[in-house]
Amino acid sequence: MSLLRPDWAAIAQARDPVVHLWLRIALPHSAGVGLAFYLGSAFFNRDWHPVWGYSTSAADALRVGLGAFLIAAAAPLVLAAVMQRLAHMYRQQPDYAAAFRVAVHAARPLWLAGLTLFLMPMFVLGMLAALVSLAQCGAGASALLDIKQDESTEFVGISILAFAIVLSLGGMMVSSLRLL
Repeated sequence: MSLLRPDWAAIAQARDPVVHLWLRIALPHSAGVGLAFYLGSAFFNRDWHPVWGYSTSAADALRVGLGAFLIAAAAPLVLAAVMQRLAHMYRQQPDYAAAFRVAVHAARPLWLAGLTLFLMPMFVLGMLAALVSLAQCGAGASALLDIKQDESTEFVGISILAFAIVLSLGGMMVSSLRLL
């Protein structure tokens, strides 16, 4: 299996349990993202810079790293739930495990690009990785969720929009409760 082109047929046949995929793929990749955010906040992005902008202070670096880790670890769980729910609009009845396999395998380029985010200008790599992940998500939705290929772009767009709304609302709740 390639990072840029997952073998969706092999992924569909593997039938790994959600917990196994989350522990084996999502958590290690998320830990790398959290570490990159921590290192960037603690050592590289301390003050206001006229070109790169403001970054979190070194005193808040651990909180930033932990928050990045938690968001990166929760993201595939939330995206899978959103995709499973929205698949009903496309006349499909996928199980959560299939939607999670799409979410976790499509997110790999984003997680790997997240490892470079200790330097803020590297967000450009994240933007490119997002495009690759969107394409993978569409291919995975067709292969594992039985979304028609000509509807997969629309399905992924609506799924990502709903995912962003859910994640934003969750972030607002966590922030208002001052948990992070």
